[in-house]
Amino acid sequence: MIVEHLAAVRSLLAGLTVHDDLLPEPQSRASYPAVVLRAAFRDEAALTVMGAHDSVTFRFATTCAGLTGESARIYAGKVADALRDVRPSVAGRVCGPIHLAASSGQPAPDLDVQVADSTSHPAFLTDVWQFASDPA
Repeated sequence: MIVEHLAAVRSLLAGLTVHDDLLPEPQSRASYPAVVLRAAFRDEAALTVMGAHDSVTFRFATTCAGLTGESARIYAGKVADALRDVRPSVAGRVCGPIHLAASSGQPAPDLDVQVADSTSHPAFLTDVWQFASDPA
């Protein structure tokens, strides 16, 4: 179920540079700006008598990375425009609108990565999003 929900979210980000789980290696030569998409967790809201999962709250994180804090912030805005209040389409499920659950707020430098051929570090910020998903 996680794969299908993540694929539905990924489809909403068409037109943006999206990577699953991590930026490609070596990160120093990654193409910026980019968004890293990963499933954060899911929360079972209801169980049937048989113990099968019915309703879930699907949470996922988007980490926007840019060569500067401003470019990471701009890309995060594009991601928010693509996701906020949109209902993903997942076969056999009825999904609620996507809402921002948490945010790192301000971009921060990634001191573990140095941009190739420079002395600068890329910046990133992470948002956690969620939506309800119920059986159709």
